Amino acid sequence: MDLGPTVEISRRAGLPLIEDCAQAFLGPGESGYSGALASMFSFGPIKTSTALGGALTHVRASKLLEKMRALHAARPRQTQRCFAGRVARFLALSSIRGPSMFGFVQSTCAVLGIDFEARLEAAVRGFPGGPQAMLAGIRRQPSAPLLSLLARRLDSFDAANLALRVANGERLRAVAGRHLPGHRQPIRTHWLVPFLARAPCEMIGALRAHGFDAAQGTTSLAVIGGAGSSWLSQLVYLPAYPEVSAPDFERLVAIAARFSQGEIPSGLAATVGPSRSFRAQSAKDRGADRAYIRCPGVRRILTQHYRPESDGDGISC
Repeated sequence: MDLGPTVEISRRAGLPLIEDCAQAFLGPGESGYSGALASMFSFGPIKTSTALGGALTHVRASKLLEKMRALHAARPRQTQRCFAGRVARFLALSSIRGPSMFGFVQSTCAVLGIDFEARLEAAVRGFPGGPQAMLAGIRRQPSAPLLSLLARRLDSFDAANLALRVANGERLRAVAGRHLPGHRQPIRTHWLVPFLARAPCEMIGALRAHGFDAAQGTTSLAVIGGAGSSWLSQLVYLPAYPEVSAPDFERLVAIAARFSQGEIPSGLAATVGPSRSFRAQSAKDRGADRAYIRCPGVRRILTQHYRPESDGDGISC
């Protein structure tokens, strides 16, 4: 979204603007909105180009960058054993991502009386255990294996995968229309595909009957002023990931089309903005020699303990 008006508000109020780009990573050359004091990118388990952890922050003020580096250098370092545990956990989770296996595991849990939804939510959380556990988890320097994996993910960024995710989201947008909040935003990468359903439980049941992991929780969203409380509870998140096979995705589109027949729930204000879709560049368009990595010193930052050139416009991990 265009942050121009927000930048102007923050300027008039004398407040620094910090941009949270956790789910908006478009490739190694992405540095965020130039008008923000800092732009933060996360590479947690369910983020674009995940490294199962770690983050990059593009800081546009040299003094602030120095303070951040000093604080970061004093943090304890994540152990290799801790990171190995995360890798093992998500390797296990990746084995059930297909509709058939997912449906089998879900049915088995139901027979055994296991709350599958609660177990799955706990397993995919980056820092299980609540806010205090999360703070303890992020106030650490990343381990060497995590840095190595993050460097590899940046070096081999899969633009084609992002383009496929965008295409899947746009296909659902074409059949679901106004049922997808944010459908008129100018840039849409469809990291998540929220669907506004009049009967969310019925839709989730239909999706899960076909082996799709549909969720309804909105734990990271909050209502300001109460205007959206009525429709937040009616959001269903559709699994439109690039990894979903073409036949499975067609079944997902058919289900979404069926539940798009009625009116959208009342209380949803139309999202303003011109309807212009995002087109991800292919690896070829970005340059076979990886010249598209435009962030100064990214590789050096990851491999030499975050010491890029002190030019007042660097990156801190």
